[in-house]
Amino acid sequence: MLTRDFVRVLPKAEVHLHLEGAVPWAMVRAHAGDDLPERPPWSGEGFRFDDFTQFRGASLTCMGCLVDARAYGAVTGAIFRDLAAQNVRYVEISFSGGSTLDAGQTSSEMLITVDRLSGIYVEKGSDYSYDESKSWPSFADWTHVTLYRNGTLVYGTEP
Repeated sequence: MLTRDFVRVLPKAEVHLHLEGAVPWAMVRAHAGDDLPERPPWSGEGFRFDDFTQFRGASLTCMGCLVDARAYGAVTGAIFRDLAAQNVRYVEISFSGGSTLDAGQTSSEMLITVDRLSGIYVEKGSDYSYDESKSWPSFADWTHVTLYRNGTLVYGTEP
């Protein structure tokens, strides 16, 4: 077996993924409607951003298609399908989403929308933090979800 084939089948973890920074380029191009290149310039080997302003501009281009919870759901589904194809078994993903919340909508409601629209089944049975009785629409207090502030546990109980 070739080394690349061996690595391809190994289980993997993605422990620091920003959803807004992982938007598939095809989705960015489809939303933009203008003549973006087939591949983003920063995907070339050895590419380096000149400065933070250039990096921020690239980020804003990619985030342009994240206009509502439905768009976040579509992007999340695409990201999860790509991770599954890479045999990623564990992912810690973060998102900001604040600018896309509808008036009066909470981030929890947005997460539920993203979960339902992503089309990806997430195994919940072995998830320490999952309890169906604490799910939407009740959002009951649940100490199996942890909250850290500046690296210090301020709520919940670790597994």
